[in-house]
Amino acid sequence: MPNNEHVFYAIHAVHLRDTGSDTWYPVSGVQSVGLTTTFETEQTYQLGQLQIYADVETMPAVEGTIERVIDGTPTLWDYCTTDGDDLPGRLTQKFDMALLIYSDSQTASSGYAVAACYCSGMYLNNWTFTMPVEGVATERVTVVGNDKMWASGVDDSMAWTIGGDVPDGFFSGGETVPAVARRQDLDLVNSIFPSGAGGMPYTGASLDDHLQTITISADFSRRDIYRLGQRKPYTKIPSYPIEVTSAFETITAAGDKIDARSDLTTNTYGKQIKIQLKSPFDLAIDLGSNNKLRSIDYGGGDATGGDVNVTYNFSNFNELAVAGG
Repeated sequence: MPNNEHVFYAIHAVHLRDTGSDTWYPVSGVQSVGLTTTFETEQTYQLGQLQIYADVETMPAVEGTIERVIDGTPTLWDYCTTDGDDLPGRLTQKFDMALLIYSDSQTASSGYAVAACYCSGMYLNNWTFTMPVEGVATERVTVVGNDKMWASGVDDSMAWTIGGDVPDGFFSGGETVPAVARRQDLDLVNSIFPSGAGGMPYTGASLDDHLQTITISADFSRRDIYRLGQRKPYTKIPSYPIEVTSAFETITAAGDKIDARSDLTTNTYGKQIKIQLKSPFDLAIDLGSNNKLRSIDYGGGDATGGDVNVTYNFSNFNELAVAGG
């Protein structure tokens, strides 16, 4: 098989599986994928010399990013977390990630890969959902681990040194979905916005505030737990409490309408937030009922043209449930 001259979107694909499972799942709707590898070192010095006494490599760090469109197929949240309703339980999931590269003479990622990267023992470290007024709704994840291996000339008879069989190419080039989620797919009836006293002046049908973008994000800030007698961390645990942020950008016709008064002991109140998409997506993101307004950004409308935008930023701690997609 001739060497590739480049890699483009049609000939590389992402697959995920639970660590320890033999079943790989191709991730549909992927828009971008990236890998960052860091080799960390620890320096030791000694009295009597300026030069480094020892420069020891500690632990490689592997970080992957995947962004995909919301299209009614399983979400990255589902792939990267385990079953359950509570956030701590879902975040115990450990999974493997494979990035496969195929011949640049093909039009789809099918058959045998010419190169593949296998990342084992990965954990979800960040999840972000974005629904803009222009373009399509997306979710983006950052995953972290310590092991990555590349292989070339991949076929079914080859096994990874650090575990598992190589997934076949799943994409024939003819895959389609009925639609991808766009602005009209936001369910204004069943979504719950943080409106009212101490919240944003928007109910889903306000004529003064035209909702432009919704962004929901959670950073789990994984930290390594080590033990004596073992070099590799035996787990990566989330750093609690976990702040879950939500931002609502609007075009306003009458300012942000939020007073900030020093004579009041309470300017903001806990608000319920739930973002629901219409069928066939049926994605529901529930942030509970204790989301508080943290800041308001008012800007735009300058002399070069454009509209005044107001962004209302809320956050809660440890409340995030995602279903459907």
